[in-house]
Amino acid sequence: MLHNPGMDPILPKKAPRIEGASSSPLAALAGAGWKQRAELAVSFLADPSITVRRASADFLTNSAGLFPSIPARVLARIPKEPDAEAVSSLLSFVGQVPDGQGLGAPVCLRMLWDQRAGIAVDAARALAEGRDLGEAAIIPMHVLAKTTARARDARVEAYLDFQGAQSERIRRIVEENLSLSERAQRELLKRLVADGPRELCDEQFAHLLVGLCSPGIAVRRFSAKVLTAYADSFARERQKLLWGGLSFISADVERETTVRQHEFLHLVRASEMPAELAPMVETLRFSDDADLQMARDFTAVYLARNGDPVAAVDRLSEMLWSPNATTVHGAASNLVILLGHVRDGVGMRILDSLLASLVARAGEGRAIVLSVTEPFVALQRFQGELVGRCAELASPGQDPDVLHALVVLIGGLTPECTEVAASARELLEYLSTVPYERVAASARHILQR
Repeated sequence: MLHNPGMDPILPKKAPRIEGASSSPLAALAGAGWKQRAELAVSFLADPSITVRRASADFLTNSAGLFPSIPARVLARIPKEPDAEAVSSLLSFVGQVPDGQGLGAPVCLRMLWDQRAGIAVDAARALAEGRDLGEAAIIPMHVLAKTTARARDARVEAYLDFQGAQSERIRRIVEENLSLSERAQRELLKRLVADGPRELCDEQFAHLLVGLCSPGIAVRRFSAKVLTAYADSFARERQKLLWGGLSFISADVERETTVRQHEFLHLVRASEMPAELAPMVETLRFSDDADLQMARDFTAVYLARNGDPVAAVDRLSEMLWSPNATTVHGAASNLVILLGHVRDGVGMRILDSLLASLVARAGEGRAIVLSVTEPFVALQRFQGELVGRCAELASPGQDPDVLHALVVLIGGLTPECTEVAASARELLEYLSTVPYERVAASARHILQR
């Protein structure tokens, strides 16, 4: 780790020498300017070669002064990078780059629990030294200082050495809470919010955030419920603090019950974590419970709805092929909800995935067909696109099971647009004339409602 917070790094006269550079992507750095080299290094962080990734991360550390903010690809790579040396360099980089958006602290707090030698301490040091990182870490790190089982926890020492008196108020609140039994702490928090204020004051918010970071499950759960209830009123600065607390407890949540894990993911969504942190959410290691994994992927897609959610969308889409109708229904429901939030290109990808599964599985019985079609009742956006796709699928010679599934799907829509409603009715009128009595009868029944 480098120890020069607030200062631009001293740039080397030459790019770091890469062994085997002639066959490495980093050979592209040779004739580039520093800014272009730094951008190339970011693009090489996911390279299959460990040598390339290490060299890229090291290069970024030595050129951190060129970056006005932390690149999203750096934040995405840190929780996923298997090489400790590369992670260490990237944490050093994060500690040197301005972080006005509050993105670096959550990633560093997540890495506090990394089992590789030195990584957790590097994360704590980045939090201590980093520009704009420290505030989001004050409560989690003071809680860690009071609850760690280690006599001299290197993470705590690395962080608190840099904090001094600025966190005295937080230290007092943490000590007030953690000096109590779990039951008494929960009662304290209940009293603080008993009157149900329209907005939480700074003191109430700080106590609840301490409760969220505390080791007691009942205290955490109560704090999470209150914070979820108020999350939509939080200003950006409070959101940043909440993101830090959620990242801090994420490793513990991975070992808790599925109910608690679902509650955690709900608060993550309510906190409006930015798209840049969606890759960190994707790294949460939950059980093999399909519903929980679907909730995690849905959360990652929801956070990334304004960024690049394609990978998580594809994972949710895979669940449409489950033999379990309940799982299919859950996946379809989540995807339809996402249609109301994602940009057009991703929305069409979701729509095509839903229709592909419906067409391919139309002959597998009523339960599967309904599991895909029922969620469309809640569809708001993409109604016109959906009707258009269905019209294309209702071509002469189409399998009667598919045609019947399309009748069920179109019949469940409630189009708000007059033009879309007319197109849907026109499609149903056509389907009422096909030479398959089951299909035609179902279409006529819907038209007569």
